Amino acid sequence: MLGPDRQALLALVHLCRNETFARLAAAFGVGAATAHRYVAEVITLLAELAPDLRQALRIARRKAYVILDGTHAATDRLSGAGDRL
Repeated sequence: MLGPDRQALLALVHLCRNETFARLAAAFGVGAATAHRYVAEVITLLAELAPDLRQALRIARRKAYVILDGTHAATDRLSGAGDRL
């Protein structure tokens, strides 16, 4: 069993590098099913902490730029007479 820090690292490696569960298992010294479970648990936790769509849009309205699925996108925050600081 890995500690929480190593579980998070395992999940980050999977999410950032798309490593297979077999390779994660070998690298972290756990079984493939355990590696899969750790990744699933981290994804569930991240989903619970993420804002819903309405909250995300509210937040994005206040930003000059946002990242959408890895794509840098300009917003129109500074384009109209209704702009406020």
